[in-house]
Amino acid sequence: MKTLKKIGLGLLAILALFIIIGFFLPGKSLVTRSIVINASPETVFPLVNNLKNWEQWSPWQAMDPTVKLTYGEIVEGVGATYTWDGPETGKGKVTITASEPNKQMLNDVEFDGMGVSKAAYLLENENGATKLSWTFESENGMNPFTRWISVLIKGMLEDQFDQGLNKIKELAEKAPKAAEQNWKGRVEEAKVEQLTEKFYLAYHDTASVSTVSEKLGMAYGEIGKAIGAQKLEEIGAPFAIYYSESNTMFEFDAALPVSKAGKDAGKVKAGKIAAGNAVVVSFYGDYSQTPLAHETADNFIVKEKKQIIGAPWEEYVTDPQAEKDTAKWLTKVYYPIK
Repeated sequence: MKTLKKIGLGLLAILALFIIIGFFLPGKSLVTRSIVINASPETVFPLVNNLKNWEQWSPWQAMDPTVKLTYGEIVEGVGATYTWDGPETGKGKVTITASEPNKQMLNDVEFDGMGVSKAAYLLENENGATKLSWTFESENGMNPFTRWISVLIKGMLEDQFDQGLNKIKELAEKAPKAAEQNWKGRVEEAKVEQLTEKFYLAYHDTASVSTVSEKLGMAYGEIGKAIGAQKLEEIGAPFAIYYSESNTMFEFDAALPVSKAGKDAGKVKAGKIAAGNAVVVSFYGDYSQTPLAHETADNFIVKEKKQIIGAPWEEYVTDPQAEKDTAKWLTKVYYPIK
């Protein structure tokens, strides 16, 4: 009995020492790993800024292939979210809280029942290559056991971060150069055109960068039904009027021009573009590059001291179903002026 008592007292002493040491361990955990990638920041950034791209490199995706991922309406940039639920990785949520193109992306990581941790992906341009740093910071609180766990798993996390960074490096270095991958057309010089009055039916909506194409397609379908019901004639290319724009969300009217004034029909509204002048820029290329046309129009308007008097619109002249070569897609960008 004395021997058992001594063993018990010894275990209690060890446990007490374990707890005491735990109180002196760091109240915060910080894991930082870096890698140099032989690709530009423009090529690397989409791999971390678009949450769906994480499926290609996430070490936890490989560790838990049956994990269920559920994405929010936004999947890239500020406000993008996804939740996970897997037998190996448990449950949680990722939310992008800050995004600076080609420089950094910050996000919150919520582990079910364990609070919120902070993660960051920092990109530095090193003579055409990219130094990518992945950091992860969490609060351990006053619980000595939590502090011990953070110390014990730090090495495991570092290994997992290294796996993810090496996979990002592999993907980025195999990808086409960003300039070659994204640029598929040309911008023509801006000019002023006199427009005639144009009637249209439109569908108002908002969308993220990743959903705008899908929502435009849905909207044109609804407008087409209204045109048929009102026995109107569609007389030109589809277009979209953009009322607000950011790195993440758009507010727009998808519109189809018609031969005469139409009527409101549920979510489909009748509208009119008044006769007048507009700065027009023709752009040939993939729709993702149309901001180049807007930039050209903006520069022309500033240089010529013109005044914008309404929301700009994009007219999609080329049918992408009929023409597969994106370099031949013509989009005309209009800014009404006086």
